[in-house]
Amino acid sequence: MLNMIGGLIAYQLKESKPQLNITDVDFNAISVMA
Repeated sequence: MLNMIGGLIAYQLKESKPQLNITDVDFNAISVMA
């Protein structure tokens, strides 16, 4: 469940700031931190 929350945060960041180009690695890192 925490991974889902982290994933949603990463998704929102990616959608709001596409210029950041969040990669799968960053996505997974955020999910792990969550």
